[in-house]
Amino acid sequence: MLLAPRYGQATLSDLVPSVLAHLGVAGETDRIGLDLSGVSRVCVLLIDGLGAELLASHPEAAPFLSARLGPILTAGFPTTTATSLASLGTGLPSGQHGVVGYLIPATGHDRLMNPLKWRLHGEGPRVDLLKELVPEEFQPIPTAFERAAAAGISVSRVAPPYQGGSGLTRAALRGGEFRPSFSLGDLVDASASALRLGSRSLVYAYHGELDLTGHARGPASAAWALELAQVDLMARQLAERLPRDGALIVTADHGMVEVRSPVDIDTSPN
Repeated sequence: MLLAPRYGQATLSDLVPSVLAHLGVAGETDRIGLDLSGVSRVCVLLIDGLGAELLASHPEAAPFLSARLGPILTAGFPTTTATSLASLGTGLPSGQHGVVGYLIPATGHDRLMNPLKWRLHGEGPRVDLLKELVPEEFQPIPTAFERAAAAGISVSRVAPPYQGGSGLTRAALRGGEFRPSFSLGDLVDASASALRLGSRSLVYAYHGELDLTGHARGPASAAWALELAQVDLMARQLAERLPRDGALIVTADHGMVEVRSPVDIDTSPN
């Protein structure tokens, strides 16, 4: 079943603006109806590839998360990592932030660009576009993190080191301080520490190994379920380290389906 994005009400692009409204940022509105009364510190933990239906079908692997299901958001269109992360970071749908797919046009080139890598995709020489297609000019609208920082909120972004200066980060996830994390434990420690900064704080944390496992082994594999169990433990450990006025929101950029009889449109004669 295809579910249309509920833009302006309950999509990934509505999440951080709704958090900012509760943290007192002028001009922001809680579009979702979050229960954050008394909260002045929020960690948004994004688990790449963990859709709501996948989580609901694996309660034994993720007892902590399964017992705490809140409002279910729709991803935007298309449901691919680059688009979803850009929507989360900017608070905008893809038609406004411009990252409209896994591959997008690159002005002046006859090849498409991969926004996750910010370089040309496909056969031919490897061409990095960071200088030619400056990320801050490609997406010039202030991100939700920049708006939060401008309002006096302590903003931290916790993610693998490669994301620190990536084109996608500079375009759609910039703002505040970047804190590289090297493992699950490092993510928990860095996020918990950053939450205690300032009088109000916002932490964005990203974990991508579940998605990687799903692509390599499939979301119906034992490996995927075991990785989900590690994610569940990480979320519980982070929740246990929240300040008294803190909250943890766990979300995802997309889900996954098990494709048992794949058809490659590019190579199929029919």
